Amino acid sequence: MSPSRAIVGFVLWTVLVATDEAISHDCGTSARPTTDGGAEGSTEVLAATKNNLGIMLQKDAERGIDPANNLQRAMTLFQEALVLLNDKQDSTMYAGVLTNLGITYRMLSEWGVESRANLEYSGSALQEAAAIHQRQGNSAGLATAMNGLGLTYRMLAEDEPDPVEHLKKSEHALRIAAELWRRLENERSRAGALNNLGITYQVMAQRDIDPEENLRRSIEVIRDAIRLRKQQQAWLSYGRAQNNLGTAHRMLAERGIQKPTNLESARAAFEEALRVFGELGRRSYEAGVKAELIKILQALVESGVSPDQHHARLKELGGS
Repeated sequence: MSPSRAIVGFVLWTVLVATDEAISHDCGTSARPTTDGGAEGSTEVLAATKNNLGIMLQKDAERGIDPANNLQRAMTLFQEALVLLNDKQDSTMYAGVLTNLGITYRMLSEWGVESRANLEYSGSALQEAAAIHQRQGNSAGLATAMNGLGLTYRMLAEDEPDPVEHLKKSEHALRIAAELWRRLENERSRAGALNNLGITYQVMAQRDIDPEENLRRSIEVIRDAIRLRKQQQAWLSYGRAQNNLGTAHRMLAERGIQKPTNLESARAAFEEALRVFGELGRRSYEAGVKAELIKILQALVESGVSPDQHHARLKELGGS
């Protein structure tokens, strides 16, 4: 089924409360098609209006405002925009709306709404968008679609007994996105793609796909993302990336790989994330990072690594 033909009014049976995805990945930027404003562009103007209204509803959902309902409304608007652009299916504008529709399908899946079906719709829409952008030579549009595909492929792998194919596709898509953003000198979007790539490597390790090598790859690309986020003074994203760096080092330590060194590296990353989230007043993020930091400090004490120092920090955090 073509993603633009998917049934609009499916029943929302159950909406599950999603975990805080923001700490794990950067969603990227929705595409905003523009028109030339000519007389024959009135249909395009209406399509662009629907697209922009859909983006606003996406943003409301990201802020936790009636997410499932707002995402379903956004989906409907994007589908209506695609119908209006039916005779321009090879245009950059059509591809931009398709990208937004694909992102919306994935977000609905994250909220537990028709999870597998919406992920399949997401993949189809983003693949079609990427193909159009590639034909049109639109590197920015292609990078946005590939970043979205990387996230969708990773989610598709989550409940599969053999996740290799979708995780490899996720890696491939995100590497393309990061490289395209590098060529375009868009370092903010490149940092997001690198962070997402680092998480895909961690999921590969969790599923026993070259775990040590993929965790080292995760650390490498997330460090690049951290450097870029610091230069940009994008502190919330910087904190998220530090959290993801800590996770990669913790996973290496759990595998017995240079355990004291990786525990210390994890501690440093989680401490930095906790500091940033505290300064930003992000209490929900703080709580999760604090729990991770306490576990790392306990492991350091048990391993005999500077036990007095780490035990004192545990007391400060209320973890002893």
